[in-house]
Amino acid sequence: AQHLCGGGLADAEFAVAPREGEAETLAILPCVLDVTLPQTWRPGQMVRFDGPYGAFTVRPGPGARPGARAQLRVAPRHEFRVEVPPGAAPGAELLLRRETGEEVVVLVPGGVAPGEFFGVMPPAVMVQVPQGARAGDAVRFRLCGEAAPPEAQGFADAARGAWCRAAVPGGLLPGDYFAVRLPGGL
Repeated sequence: AQHLCGGGLADAEFAVAPREGEAETLAILPCVLDVTLPQTWRPGQMVRFDGPYGAFTVRPGPGARPGARAQLRVAPRHEFRVEVPPGAAPGAELLLRRETGEEVVVLVPGGVAPGEFFGVMPPAVMVQVPQGARAGDAVRFRLCGEAAPPEAQGFADAARGAWCRAAVPGGLLPGDYFAVRLPGGL
């Protein structure tokens, strides 16, 4: 397995009480949305969509065109790139090790055969940068929405309802999303 995640995740801590001046914001499970961009949309602009967790804004990536269909990935980068070992079938357990030494068990997904590769996302939520927030500002969030893909159901159930806090990374604008690893193995 090749470890891919290099600084692409912010770390969260539990946030029992809000801090003075701390903004509250939206956190959603990673998702990919298949949408049609409005004819009035221009590259670089934010666009508002009704997603599986309610309305939110997102910035379409390079290659997106007004009026065209687009897939908007609101998800962290893969943490690992894994080659399916000889003899492993879908559902087989593979033991991986993070750079921290922590061991992670992943299942071989359907549709991949020995010698092929698949990506593994970290246990993270996507946190929206609130209006007025800048790099380094702490934001307080909890997971919203009821829907979760089957492979994330246990993670989503553990994360829902817990207030957390993370610092906004640099290079983001209000409305953008960033990936946050939740505390305590949630």
